[in-house]
Amino acid sequence: MKRLACFLLILSAIIWVQCGGDDNGVNPPPETTARIVASHPGSSPSLNDPDDAVWNTVTPTGIALSYQNALKPGAAKPAAAADSVRLQAVVRNDSLFLRAVWSDATHNVWLDHYEVFSTSPVNFTRDCCGSQAAGQEDELIAMFAGLPGGAWDVWNWRALTTGPGYLAEGMTFTGGELVSDSSGLQSGPALNHSPLGGTSQPTYMHKDSSAFHGYLLYLADAVPFRALSTGWTEGQAIPGKLIDTSIYSRQATTRGPRWAIRAADDYDSTGNQYTVMMCRALNTGFDDDLNLLLLDSVKMKVVVLNNQVDLTMGTNNRGISKELWLIF
Repeated sequence: MKRLACFLLILSAIIWVQCGGDDNGVNPPPETTARIVASHPGSSPSLNDPDDAVWNTVTPTGIALSYQNALKPGAAKPAAAADSVRLQAVVRNDSLFLRAVWSDATHNVWLDHYEVFSTSPVNFTRDCCGSQAAGQEDELIAMFAGLPGGAWDVWNWRALTTGPGYLAEGMTFTGGELVSDSSGLQSGPALNHSPLGGTSQPTYMHKDSSAFHGYLLYLADAVPFRALSTGWTEGQAIPGKLIDTSIYSRQATTRGPRWAIRAADDYDSTGNQYTVMMCRALNTGFDDDLNLLLLDSVKMKVVVLNNQVDLTMGTNNRGISKELWLIF
């Protein structure tokens, strides 16, 4: 009888553990895995200000980023080095807000541009790369596990080609490849500023003419380039991208899953630090997006790229976290 009683006690314990650990069919994260617990404040963070006061009420969690963590099997791994990102999460009005803060010594935003090489007359060269190869910029990538076939749902903020349009790009990571979501509006907020008539001369310039020295040429501020404009200096640059902010205000069904993620950002050149906030509905209704409304928790990763276009390339310009859990 004693043996039978012991057997029944052990069996009951096993059944209790198996049932009690069920979380929408996903086992709870191990205690050793990093956890981000979403806050549920009384008001939503601003969609336009990454430093909104609401974030002061949310405790940040430091997440280690390693250059040796790889998303692609067999990727090169540089010498061990680590940095960190401070991550916060808020759930409010059926939306998930993520805020990340990390250090970056360079604000990489000049993907391509036109540069003055003479002022009498004003002549330009087109530098398609400059100090940055085509397509390279600073990026923040949040990856959520759970799409069919083991794919990851991705939120991809970029310093020039999405951020100034107040958006992040919806993507999918599968088979070692990052792919843009296929449905909805395909044109992004950053448009190529092609040269005029096959020359090296820019087609557009800022309405303030040579007095403008910024890196963002918004479509609303762009005017046809006037070759007789004065005040230019050698080395002065005109951005190679035109930023269209109208996508942000279009209907969600028009934007589709590719542009369903709102974003706001700031780069502190004094402290060499990025602050980026991204927001998306827990359930967008799009097949390309993971329905987070059905989950109590989700496995995720965070990636930071410093002037690098390929997140699978193993270099010191790419930091990847280990798997962590976001608890709703």
